[in-house]
Amino acid sequence: MEFQSENRCDSQLRRKGNRKKSRHGNHHGNHQRKKYTCKVTVKQPVQSISLNKKTLILEAGNTFSLKASVLPSNASNKGLSWSSSNSKIASVSSNGTVKAIGRGTAKITAKAKDGSGKKAVCTVTVNLSNTISFSKSYVEVYEGCCFLLDDIGVDVTLKYEENYGLGTVDPSVVSQMYDAASSNVYFHALKPGRTTITANTVSGASTSLTVAVKSLGLPAAAKKSPPGCGYHFIRFWFRPGYDLLPGTLF
Repeated sequence: MEFQSENRCDSQLRRKGNRKKSRHGNHHGNHQRKKYTCKVTVKQPVQSISLNKKTLILEAGNTFSLKASVLPSNASNKGLSWSSSNSKIASVSSNGTVKAIGRGTAKITAKAKDGSGKKAVCTVTVNLSNTISFSKSYVEVYEGCCFLLDDIGVDVTLKYEENYGLGTVDPSVVSQMYDAASSNVYFHALKPGRTTITANTVSGASTSLTVAVKSLGLPAAAKKSPPGCGYHFIRFWFRPGYDLLPGTLF
């Protein structure tokens, strides 16, 4: 856009000293028209921003590309800055790629860089598809034996760090007790039979372990240190006549 300015008075004043006398003694101004040009650039601010998703649900570890539409199409600066309200839950790159990290909700914001203050927000919910598993699916123990899972060679594996609970399907065969001092769950094989020990996470993942409890038989049989028994014992959990260590009489 161009503007022109013609100011005769200003031109005359500037050129007052350039007047010349005529031969008749009169002064005639050297009138010249001066042209001034000013170039003006008009910027078009961003009026609105929209995203291809207003809400998004992702599993931890997954990504999604948010696409932004900026109006009007002739906006002078369509640049956007991306940010996350909680990068521990979901992060976002400079091009709008969202990465789900931890369970929870975060807001991803795309804001115009032209100073107009226009922005768009996408609410991202991140879930954990956790898995839990035992290192074994079947174990055998002897009746009267008290054990931790570690004692019988069973490890618990989680995909994500999360709290989980242990339980038994038939507590008349294998009961359990939580020791608050050590934060351990002890199991006690009460009688011959089969039952299942389960593990369940807060998010709903689960796994199971089949436990077969074998009869110890006559007291003489106890002299053969039964396999599958650890050494975390409480005396009253054992049948009368057995010491704290399996296979030892008092």
